Amino acid sequence: MRSNLTLVIFLALIALGTLGFVIFKDFTKTPEAKIVEEEIEKVIAQEPEPEPEPQLSFEDLLFLGISKKNNKDYAGAVKAWEEASRLIPESYIPYSNLGDLYQFYLRDFPKAEANLRKAVELYPSYIAGYMNLHELYRYQYKEKAELADDILEEGLRKNPGNPTLAAALASYLASGPP
Repeated sequence: MRSNLTLVIFLALIALGTLGFVIFKDFTKTPEAKIVEEEIEKVIAQEPEPEPEPQLSFEDLLFLGISKKNNKDYAGAVKAWEEASRLIPESYIPYSNLGDLYQFYLRDFPKAEANLRKAVELYPSYIAGYMNLHELYRYQYKEKAELADDILEEGLRKNPGNPTLAAALASYLASGPP
């Protein structure tokens, strides 16, 4: 009797399984099921979109550049300050920072000159820019040493009577060219 009951339960399970398969098979053939299946295949086939990189603010890029420079990641500093100059091209600060980096750390004098010149072009009252260019020409960029007094004179034309530039020019002329 017990084996008959087991046989009946077993046959019932097979019948229910077959019925479930037939129902499921019929369900997957409905137009709605095909639409859902196609949508699932589209989603699976799509490559995930890359996460957009967060855009840093101008100030964040300036500070990032300083941090990179302090950690001797000079290429990272250049990248940060160049990006800052693209965000606000009329700001002299990234160019001044790049000029300093190229002058004192990377010792690439043509790039130092280009960036410092851009800084004083954008902000003609930037006295430190003229002083940095003067020191670059006087002590480092020997091929352009003759410009050491010219840059101070240019700064004085744009900032008449500036005592820092006037004193630097007087001191330079008194000491004579190197």
